[in-house]
Amino acid sequence: MKKRKNHHDSSDGRYFLEAKKYSLENVSQKNYNWGMSQIKFRFNFPKALQATAWLLRLAGGRIRYIKLLKLLYIAEREYLAEEAKMIFGDRVVAMKYGPVLTNVYDLIKSEGDYAETWREYIHKTSDYNVILRSDPGYGDLCRAETEKLTDVFERYGKMDGFRLSEVTHQFPEWLRNYEDIAFSGSFPISVEDILCAQGKRELIGRVIDHLEEVAWSEKLFGMQS
Repeated sequence: MKKRKNHHDSSDGRYFLEAKKYSLENVSQKNYNWGMSQIKFRFNFPKALQATAWLLRLAGGRIRYIKLLKLLYIAEREYLAEEAKMIFGDRVVAMKYGPVLTNVYDLIKSEGDYAETWREYIHKTSDYNVILRSDPGYGDLCRAETEKLTDVFERYGKMDGFRLSEVTHQFPEWLRNYEDIAFSGSFPISVEDILCAQGKRELIGRVIDHLEEVAWSEKLFGMQS
């Protein structure tokens, strides 16, 4: 296999690749090292907002925030393994209570670049619940994405947040990246880790191909995908 040339983010691209640590050839072979990252998705705020609102509607408009974070992560994880892309492309870290989508977590805490818009639709209460204030719609989500969100809710929606945390503690990508259960910090989980944990190592090349195509389309034509 020939090594790929590295492609870097353009200011208007939705996705970017970072290939400084190793080549595609390395991650495609059995000598892939956990924790190394080449692939990064650009966070899509409108889709993250709509995906969160979709789950909140299914939950009757209110849900514990730790449960919400776990449901969203499971949906992103499974969608990646099935479609070789993510629903909204958040950065993932391993924390004490399992994998966490960092941008959504910040938004729940009213932090980050999109916090003001987020608060128009979604609000975290003083009792650790998240409520749906206003419906942002779901026009940016495709049918496969809403079906995945619904499927995850139907399978896991009756569990509380801490039981879901225990479920995610069994995920290999968390077990391999979280170094100290007593530590309150976070450790990055790469897209490659998430795929390999689900036995989908062969999709790494497909993910890179998809991101390269999207990046070049946006660069040449200003297209959003």
